[in-house]
Amino acid sequence: MRQTYILLVALVLASTTCAYSQLDTNGLIAHWAFNGNINDVTGRGHNASLFYYHTGTPPQVYRPGINGNPGSSFQFRSDVQMQAQYQPDLNLDSFSIAAVVNFDTLSSYATLLYRVSMYGITSLASYAAVMVNPANSPNYCFMPESEPTIPYHSYQDLLYYPSAKDSTWYYLVVTYDGDTFKTYVNGSLKSTYISTRPFQDTASTAMYIGGYFDLHYLQFTAPFMGIMDDLRLYNRALAYDEIVTYPFNFYDTTVALNMSVADSVKCAGTGLNVKYLVSENFRNTNVFTVQMSDTNGSFASPIQIGRDSTNISGTIPCTIPVNTPTGWYAIRLISSAPADTTYEYYFNYHPQKNTSATAVFYYRESVSYYPPTNGICKGDTMALRTENMTGLGVTPATYQWQKNGVNIPSATMATYGTRTAAHNDTFRCIMTSTHACWAGDTVVSTPYIAGVDTIPSITANISVAPDDSICINDTATFYISNINIGTANAVGWHIKNRPGISFPAADDTLITRYVHSFDTFFCSFVSHVTCAPMGRLSSDYIVMFVDSNTALPKVSVTAQPGNIVPQGTHITFTANATDTGIHPGYQWLKNNVPIPGATRKTYIALYPSLSSSDRISVIVKNTTNKCLSVDSVMSSAVTVYFTNSVYSISFNPFSVYPNPSNGHFTLEASKNITTPVTISIADVTGRVVYSELREPTGNQLIMNVHLPNNIPAGAYILKLTATGETQYTRLLIGK
Repeated sequence: MRQTYILLVALVLASTTCAYSQLDTNGLIAHWAFNGNINDVTGRGHNASLFYYHTGTPPQVYRPGINGNPGSSFQFRSDVQMQAQYQPDLNLDSFSIAAVVNFDTLSSYATLLYRVSMYGITSLASYAAVMVNPANSPNYCFMPESEPTIPYHSYQDLLYYPSAKDSTWYYLVVTYDGDTFKTYVNGSLKSTYISTRPFQDTASTAMYIGGYFDLHYLQFTAPFMGIMDDLRLYNRALAYDEIVTYPFNFYDTTVALNMSVADSVKCAGTGLNVKYLVSENFRNTNVFTVQMSDTNGSFASPIQIGRDSTNISGTIPCTIPVNTPTGWYAIRLISSAPADTTYEYYFNYHPQKNTSATAVFYYRESVSYYPPTNGICKGDTMALRTENMTGLGVTPATYQWQKNGVNIPSATMATYGTRTAAHNDTFRCIMTSTHACWAGDTVVSTPYIAGVDTIPSITANISVAPDDSICINDTATFYISNINIGTANAVGWHIKNRPGISFPAADDTLITRYVHSFDTFFCSFVSHVTCAPMGRLSSDYIVMFVDSNTALPKVSVTAQPGNIVPQGTHITFTANATDTGIHPGYQWLKNNVPIPGATRKTYIALYPSLSSSDRISVIVKNTTNKCLSVDSVMSSAVTVYFTNSVYSISFNPFSVYPNPSNGHFTLEASKNITTPVTISIADVTGRVVYSELREPTGNQLIMNVHLPNNIPAGAYILKLTATGETQYTRLLIGK
């Protein structure tokens, strides 16, 4: 007895009678039988010509076909393909491609028949039959192609089981009825794909056999390497009953399973009717037995689920054992006379409806280095999904997430994410099933209650010892004190105004002599507190002052409008100080006695608070420079003189001339003087530089004064006392 194959076609619970006959010629456009030539045996003129990559005569190798007849198949190689010239009847909107092939070598992509459409920019397939090996898979997809037909990500769903083999005959059929593509392998329906082609086939392009001519690169690609026994092209989609009546005794089998897509999922309580077809009647003593695998598809310990004593086609009612768990199972049909076994047919079994699901937290994108162990921080991205879902199938039809019992708009995917969850918000998902067993049923997941921690207020302060004002080259010690930082073991110290400076050896304490005036110190750190903000945080700032002045304070006093003024004049005294630091202190004195409240840089003496010969001075103190042993200094005193007229050189009864002078001048009285005259000359500080007593002559005073040469040039006060009267005048000495 020959090997038996399962024909995975349309799995139907109700069977239809199928008799084997010759493959229908209705709609047959071209038929290449390869019986010693490459002509179209329909007589329509689609004879093929060889395309050979090398010079010389291309090899034409004919081999025994599937029935063993010599010269009844053609040997393809990687450098030999065929081409049939264009005729209008090749423009097909529906089609079937049937081929009998034997692979010498299974490549990643092999073309049996290809028609180019010129759709879009590059050459695409009007219709084609190809074999694809998806990456990382030992199995192959026998599939149609009509751009775009099967997305690459769908290849996994079309894999041929068991895996394709070299040197094995396969009967491949692909069909398209204008709406649905179907692929049959050895008479079994392997894939069904609904797709509308984006174009009408109106191209005037050739037909390629055993390869694909790429119009972009102008070369054949995706070669078929093996033997082709028979190739047919129809202008319509063949029905299943037509496909299984192939004229050759191809299947090398006597029995085939014929089941429907509806049977690919079995629910608890529904029957499993195994329908089978035989090509030849078995012996009268034959018994057909249906066996079921374990959940791994293994028949190491098969379970018998149905039996029938017959030798013809029929249907065997089967019973799936009670307590069979949910799983992916295979069945096969065993014959006894003669003994044989079909290939397996796989189905999903769901024993009972046990609908449940759990909403779980599965993803968190945190704004904190240390999110809570169970939950999130305020502002975190939280994502939920359902787990432990049973009774709804692999993918429910709809999802609807709820928060606190209210539907969340647009939250209709298998997962849900949010950044606005509040503490104790309750989330759940309502799912509706599309499963074949429980379509329309809903499942409400168990709730997930969000735990949300508030982001804490993180503050850090720094301090410095001895304080923020130091002397040059003194050491400053900085400390960090914190509120709600946790273990800040990643402290870094910085100077804001000098970002290039770093302190690699510092940690919670920084000791440095590298300080300039107005350096602004701060530290950065990472907080280990739960929900503390992610990234490095900063403390407050300390601005340092460094006193580099080692000179003693200096001060002088100026008077405005002057120190010799008419009576009733207000005088403004100004302290001109240097080397006193940023904020010096002032104390004005009159006759060496502190003046209450006179503590500013200027002192305004309002008349008559001063009298002639009062001495005004100031003490200046360096209040910021702690780097000196002496921090204050007193200025020289300015003596004040009040006159009867401002800067007059004529007195009544005295006059002095010339004025200014070089130190030699004449003093003359203008009235009778009977008493001695005292002449006194003092500088602006009140220091007397010249004094003389003179007697008048004839009640008149005319005297020449010659000052010593060591008296420097400048302004002086001339004081004359006579007859009980004192007069002052300003005397200018030049050199």
